[in-house]
Amino acid sequence: MKRSSNGAEGPAKIAFFAEDVAAARADLITRGATGFGEVKVFGTLRLCDGVDPDGNTVQLSNRP
Repeated sequence: MKRSSNGAEGPAKIAFFAEDVAAARADLITRGATGFGEVKVFGTLRLCDGVDPDGNTVQLSNRP
């Protein structure tokens, strides 16, 4: 497995900014994304991980 520039090993995670993480999650699911759990809340931070239709691990965040 190839190492990333920060020395970590493993697949990349693609992160996207969304003002409304819950709405973005729902939209992606209707477009074929899978594996999205519930939106995690950490104070004002909202995060949600899933898999896009091409098999890439993605994360939605309300912080750019």
